[in-house]
Amino acid sequence: MRALVVAVARAVPSWWVADVLVPFAVTRAVFAAIGYMAFRLPVDPALATTGDRFLDMWSRWDGQWYLAIARDGYSYVPGQFSSVAFAPLLPILMRVVAWPAHDGTAALVAAGIGIANVSLLVAATLLVLLFRDEVGQAVAGRASRYLMLFPTSFFLSAVYPESLFLALAIGSFLAARRGRWWLAGALAALATLTRPYGLVVVAALALEYAWQHRWRIREFGVEMLSFALAPAAYAGWLLYLWRSFGDPLAGMHAESVWQRGLAPPWQAFVNFFTPPRGAFIDLAFALLFIALAVFAWRTLRAPYALYTTLTLLIILCTGQLYSLMRLGLELFPAFAVLAIAGRTRLLDRAYSNAALLIGGAFMAFFASALFFFA
Repeated sequence: MRALVVAVARAVPSWWVADVLVPFAVTRAVFAAIGYMAFRLPVDPALATTGDRFLDMWSRWDGQWYLAIARDGYSYVPGQFSSVAFAPLLPILMRVVAWPAHDGTAALVAAGIGIANVSLLVAATLLVLLFRDEVGQAVAGRASRYLMLFPTSFFLSAVYPESLFLALAIGSFLAARRGRWWLAGALAALATLTRPYGLVVVAALALEYAWQHRWRIREFGVEMLSFALAPAAYAGWLLYLWRSFGDPLAGMHAESVWQRGLAPPWQAFVNFFTPPRGAFIDLAFALLFIALAVFAWRTLRAPYALYTTLTLLIILCTGQLYSLMRLGLELFPAFAVLAIAGRTRLLDRAYSNAALLIGGAFMAFFASALFFFA
């Protein structure tokens, strides 16, 4: 046994332990402890879906929708809150993982939590591998740590699709950087079934492809067809909605009930300041991610900056700022920008301490469900 442990220890890179495993273990333990203690606050009994405090605290708000889809399938009632607003890959995986347990709701929630945390480990690992050749191992490792320290990173361990999307999107970029275009396209397709704006990954991959081929069109090959996989996956999702509910745009129509609809990006700020005004924290995170997107063009390669900018614009074009503090987690190049700024020890310490402090408070709000926080 000792020999096996020594062999495993030697096989695991030291950077992975320092930049992925330890930050993961520490931040998840802190969030879990805070969330569990938050049950001392007056929690709505209706939110106790499994009767297990640990499971329930990771399945708040949108987590309930993904649970309902995994358990009961999709539903759509025009003009009402409907599950078709949520993409299918996470609930499909939850059902597959939970199937051997035959334990209903608790197994599905546990499966969602497991998928989220495994995806987070994969995403953090791929993030380091993607950026270490471009900004150095130290900065790439710091980007991984900053991602897991971010105030809303507890969503990456909850029954939410953010960590799954991150793993697929970053994996797609990494495959493209290594010239494995069919794998990149397949991962982008899966990302699109996790979040529809995974289609933005294709635009960034196309730029990466042109960049690698020095914009010489005559050198472009059949592997470009891999860029069609993501649009095809999204078309398949629309076909399912059409066949099941008679409306291929049912997902978009359902989102309008949450007051999200197609609008110019500045409309989100107009709506924020329109009474009743939104929470100031939403505006603060929006401005932060806008600043990081701008600096991405100055500090990172163009495909990463393009992905960050287009994804942020799509989020803003829903006409709302709320949830941007969570959705911004998917702007993974932004954490590389933060990590570059974190070369300064003062900024590094300030970010780490402030992020964990604010994140602890956010986790308490989320676990106790004292107000809408999703």
